[in-house]
This record gives sequence, structure tokens and C-alpha cells, in this order.
Amino acid sequence: MDMASRESYVDSGENAIPDLTQWTVCVRIRFFHLARLNTIFSYTTGEHYQEIMLGIDWPQSNLRLECCKYTGFMEMAVPLRLYTWHQICLSADMTKDVQYMIFDDLVNEALIRRPGVTREQLNKVRGGGRFLVGQNYNPAADLMFTEAIHGDLADFRFYDIALSPEDMREFASCNVTFDLPSPMYVFDINMTNLELSGDSKLYRTSIENICSKGPDLVMIIPERINFVKALVMCSLFTGSIVVPTYDEENTAIYDKFDDFNNHCADSWGTAFWFGLTANLTSGWWTRVSDGKPLTWNKFAIGWGDPSEEHRCMAAAAVNTRYVWAASPCDIHQCPICNFTTTPRLHMRGLCKLSKFDRYYSPFDYSNMKPVLEGTFLSRISWVNNTWLIKSRLEKGVEARMSLRSPDDYPLGLHTWEVVGDTCRLDQVQLLLTSCSATDFTCSDGSCIKKTKRCDQEVDCPDNTDELNCDLILLPKGYSKEIAPPAVESPLLSLHISLDITSIREFDILGFMLAVDIIQSIRWRDARLVLMNLRQGNFPNEAKSFDKLWLPDILVKDGTYSPTDLQMRRVRLLVRRDADPLPDDDSNYSEDELYRGVNSTVKLVQQYTVTLMCQFQLQAYPFDSQRCSLVYSIPDQAVGNILLLQEEVKFTGERRLLEYELVNETLTAHGNMSAAVQVDSHYE
Repeated sequence: MDMASRESYVDSGENAIPDLTQWTVCVRIRFFHLARLNTIFSYTTGEHYQEIMLGIDWPQSNLRLECCKYTGFMEMAVPLRLYTWHQICLSADMTKDVQYMIFDDLVNEALIRRPGVTREQLNKVRGGGRFLVGQNYNPAADLMFTEAIHGDLADFRFYDIALSPEDMREFASCNVTFDLPSPMYVFDINMTNLELSGDSKLYRTSIENICSKGPDLVMIIPERINFVKALVMCSLFTGSIVVPTYDEENTAIYDKFDDFNNHCADSWGTAFWFGLTANLTSGWWTRVSDGKPLTWNKFAIGWGDPSEEHRCMAAAAVNTRYVWAASPCDIHQCPICNFTTTPRLHMRGLCKLSKFDRYYSPFDYSNMKPVLEGTFLSRISWVNNTWLIKSRLEKGVEARMSLRSPDDYPLGLHTWEVVGDTCRLDQVQLLLTSCSATDFTCSDGSCIKKTKRCDQEVDCPDNTDELNCDLILLPKGYSKEIAPPAVESPLLSLHISLDITSIREFDILGFMLAVDIIQSIRWRDARLVLMNLRQGNFPNEAKSFDKLWLPDILVKDGTYSPTDLQMRRVRLLVRRDADPLPDDDSNYSEDELYRGVNSTVKLVQQYTVTLMCQFQLQAYPFDSQRCSLVYSIPDQAVGNILLLQEEVKFTGERRLLEYELVNETLTAHGNMSAAVQVDSHYE
């Protein structure tokens, strides 16, 4: 179905059922897309809306029953999977308190009555109404896209009795030999008592096909590529190249993709890659997915041994079906990918109100390419030599990918030309990724751990993990001339600490002292947004900060005279003090963002300061001397900024030629909150 429809359902017509004190609904269902309410069965009388409504709420993934003019209610959480057959049964005996709801092998036993409702009030389903299968029916309102089903329904049954839990388990387990009672309504080839509406289509399938445990988690990449590229392509979809483990699985996989045989076949005589590589030391084959040796095979006679030339494994094509053959790794054929669960691809970069889906999964093929179905109302497919995102709800809403090469896939970062979307951008960059929340997506779609992002080592095949590594984002209107607003206090707090690393010069005759100092000042700037912060004690260093507000600290000697300060190194470090902001997928970037108000910035300046010191030489050479440095903020900042002393330490050699540094202290300077003083004592 190319376009979504609200007119697609199965209709019972009027006066479908009489008053019932017992009833059961069973169905087998496979969803292709999801809606807010995926209505399985909706029965309504003329005056009573929601006499029976059985559906699955999304994204809660709850199987829900509304009954009897809202007086009855049941629900259970269910592991709903797209493109997978599920077996659902619900039975109700209104003369009893407990009813049963089954989803596959899960059983929910619960009271159907809402709180405050008595058995006398909830004693039957009223007859004379009409039911729809696949759409929510309200006679007083229009049918809605958001309450319809897009998928396959099979083996629908409505009973005028309450099946036992044992009977429902037999239905859910696909036990075709079990003799169930005759239903009141059932799907049959002629739809004798039911009518198809809209785009609904009737087709035959077998219970064996529905209940098969066959390879529903495999897909083919219909591209003739070498083995290394095949591994990469499967990994981009979170899969690995398949290796059949028993004869029936091998046959089912081959038959499923038999239509691609001619398209994928190489001149070598094989068509599909299998996920095996040669271990020439052991002379056997190793599974790429887990590194374990092959335990089952179907080698063609004479083609099972690994060799220097034949290091890979493929499925034979036309002449011999279902058998495997050792092959070179550089031939070109199609990989068959295997998954542990249905791949879920996340589209990032769409605006909040975009009409396109944000999540897609591969299902089916078109024009010899995979089709990626959106969770709700859009799909990505290959149309007119490019990839196209198209809305199933509104004609004319689409986005066309700009190809970098003819064999491009939409995974990774690409530019799209957009028509008809609410984002009001004609061209956007979108990232389609299969990576987890703890991963970073390279522009080619491959995944690396976020801890490797901007670590000054290239990890992405396209080097994109080391691009755009600025630590600090400045908001619009930010000014380096204006100090940050205060955080949790009336004044902006600057915390200063000093590390005296050496006494570079002690000139007793010239009354001069030269000292090497590492000065650290900490503060918070609530205006900033920080990116990709690592945990630890200031492990994050900004590469550039020339546009950032930095504290202006004046350094004077003990007589308030200017000092001579020679800057040797300046660094800006950031400490992460809180968790990142919630992810915003309207930004294609997966960078983790942190609020400046919850992050500490530290300016580290390494310099040599030369100051005058009024030495007292009356008792020389048995004298002791004290020298001071006063750190303060400019007068215009007084009243807005608070300079707080942290610590001073000396990490150099205390013994000088004639003197020894005895101690050093850092204190507030007088009654001023805008200055601190460091005193050094020499003997």
C-alpha cells in the first residue's frame, strides 16, 4: 500500500451479534507500520460506543481492551515487533470476575471491571451493533489514520463463547491439530459473512507459513560487492553475514532470495556470501560473527576445503542449488545479513514537526534495493536512480537524497532535497544511523564508541570522529565583554589557586624577586553549552577560546605597584559536573551537550612575575624577609564579581643561595572581596 488509508478494514455489517455474556476474539497479526492506537477489533452499538475495542497502544506497547461502554478494561504490556506474526486471543465470561488475554506465549489473567463497577453493571455485551476489524469504529466520528492497522491479519475468529485458557494457548501455539469450537465469524476464502473495504486485499497463506520459525531476521543487500565490503554493509544494518546452521534453514534462506540469484551471481558461479573465513592453520572454517569453528555445512563436492586462494564461502548459484563453495574473497556477489532482532534505523536532523518518520526498518525490496519502512507513515526506497523518503499520508511530501556515488546507501550523513515538509527547508542534512545511544555515527554510517569521539586519534574510516571537536558552543548574542551571570549567589564567584613552581631570581641588592607561578581560576558561565565532556578532574581542554569571556586579574606587589608579568602558557579546561542534556534528534549531530551552569571552567595560566620587594636588611645576614603579591579584579567589576582564595602551594626548591622559603599563605586582602594576597616568608 503506497498511501495510508483510513478506509481499509473488514466490516461485519449491522446487527452482527446478539447480546452476549460470553465472547472470544482471536487473530494472527503482522504489523508493517504502527499507529497511536492499532485497533484490532472494534464493536459498537448504535448508542454505546466502545462496546468492545481490542487494540495495541503505541509507543506504550500495551494490548488494551475497552468494554461495555467503558465499564470494562484490561491491558497487558506486550513485546510487539514489526514484520513478525503475533498470535492474540482474548476471552470474556461476564458471569465471572477473571478474564484472560493472550499474546504469543504471554498470558494475562485480570479483573475486567473498572474500580467501582459491579458485576450487575457489567453483565453482557449489548447486541445489534456492527464491528470492524483493523479500524476503530465510532458512528459519531470519522475514521482515523491514527487508529487503523497497516499489516496482515489472518485466521480471525469471533466466538459467542468464552474459550478456555487452554484452548487459547493452543491457538497461540499454532497447534493446527487441536480441535477448537466453531467460531461465529471467521476469515474464509469467500469472506462469507464479512466484507472487505477500501484497499484491503485477500490472499491465501498457510498456518505453517505464519507460524514458521524460519529466517524472518535475514535480509539481502542486492549489491554485487566483495567480501570485505559485504561485512561492512551488514554491520551498517547491525547485522552479520548469515551462516545457516541446519538443512531446513539453509533451504529456506536460499528459497527466500532465489529471485535475486541472477542479479547477484558472479562469474565464479556463486551468488551469495556466507559469513565464514578460512583458518589455514586448522584447515577449517571460522564464523565471522563469533569466531567459532563451523559446525554444520553443505559443501559442494570438492569445494569445501579452505586454501590460500579460496578464503571465503559462498552459495552456489544456478547450476547447483542449496550447496556451498569455497571462493576467492575479491569476487563480487550479494551478502545475506542475519540479525538478532529487527534493525531499527534512526533518522536525525528532522525538525520537531516533520511529517517524516524518525525510525525505519528494512522490509521488502523495490527496484533491486531494500525498502526501509518508517514506523508510522513514511518509507525510504530507490526511485529514479536515487533514494526517496515519501510520506504515505500526504502526496507530494518527499525528500530526495543527493548521491555522492551511484552505489550510495542512505545510511550515514547525506544531503536531502525536501518538498512539502513542515520544516520549511529545501535542503537538509540527515543522519540515518543504526548505532546505539553509547555510539558515535561516522558520516559513512559506521559506529564507534562515543568515548573515542574527539580523542585525537582517528577511529572512523572517514576520519569524521575528529572533526568539529570544539568544546565550547557560544549562543547567539554572546559577548566576551560581559561577565557571566552569577550562579547560586548574588555575585559571580571566581576561585583562585596558585602553584609557585620556582623562585627564578632573588636579587637582594636590587630589591627584586622573580617567581614562576601556575595560576588557576575556576568559575561557571551559565550562557555556555559544552560538548562531549569526559568525566574526571578537568580532563577536557578547549582548543580555542579567544571569543570567550575570561577573568581579568590584576597582579601587584605589596606596595600596590605594577609587576612585570611574562605569560608562558595559557590553557582553558572544563570539568563535567552533571549528566548531559536530553538528546535532541532534530540535530543530526550526536554530540552530548552540557549546560554551562552545571560545568566548571578553569583558566590555567603559567607565567613568570617580577615584583619589587622591600627587603629589611638591618640584620643582614641574619635577617628574614616577607614579600607579597596582591591579586585583584578591576575596579569596574567590584560589586559584581567575588574573588575567593582556594590555596597556594610551593612545588619547587625551597633552599636558595642565601635564603630558604619557609612558608607561603593565601588570604583575603583586608576587607576586600575583590582581592587576595599571597605572602612568602624567607629566612
